[in-house]
Amino acid sequence: MTKNLFDNPFYIVLLFFVVTFFNIIFTVHFIPLMLAGVVFTAFIYVYERENYYSLALTILSFIMIEISQGMPFLSLSLLSFLIYMFLIPKIKQIFSLGELDFLLFMIIFYSSYLLLYFLLEGVNLSVLFKIVLNVLVDLILVGILF
Repeated sequence: MTKNLFDNPFYIVLLFFVVTFFNIIFTVHFIPLMLAGVVFTAFIYVYERENYYSLALTILSFIMIEISQGMPFLSLSLLSFLIYMFLIPKIKQIFSLGELDFLLFMIIFYSSYLLLYFLLEGVNLSVLFKIVLNVLVDLILVGILF
């Protein structure tokens, strides 16, 4: 088993505080940097390794994102769990990308998030731009973390 930043609970706590800080400060300034993809990657990683305390912090990070974005309570956590349980095993059967799996999972997460947002709020071009910006930032961050 390879070591990762998410093996250390300190980094999960740090991720929680960074996500909370970014979503409180940048929401005031209308900068849509959510870091939801990084939290989703941490969610997958700690759920596979059964680190339930760290999983609770990732769910709290999702809750902070939901509060700042005005989404229903636990919607991102439920979306992440459903993606992990149903889509990721099928994708792992079809594709074998090695280290690039997390990047593909993040793109699927943001596609599902976009679908959920469009079902809840309707189609909006500015939201599409925000999601594309978040995907690019999170792909860079996850590419650096792994």
